[in-house]
Amino acid sequence: MIRFGCQTYTWLMSGDAYKGRIPHILSIGKQAGFAGLEPEVVMLGDLADPLLAKDAVAASGIELGAICLVQDWLGATETDIM
Repeated sequence: MIRFGCQTYTWLMSGDAYKGRIPHILSIGKQAGFAGLEPEVVMLGDLADPLLAKDAVAASGIELGAICLVQDWLGATETDIM
């Protein structure tokens, strides 16, 4: 069985309108039939607290696929990996 998830990039493109509104995004994702969500860190708001995020995700019926950390790639070379 193939399951699909969604990413919060589309909501992020609306500026600050949906930042911190992960429960809303989870609800819309569930209605659309997605099985998972990959939120970007900047979108988490209060859900940056892992316990709050766990509860919100569990209540939604959608799984957390991953958390996306977006960083600028402005250097002339790659940085060392830890």
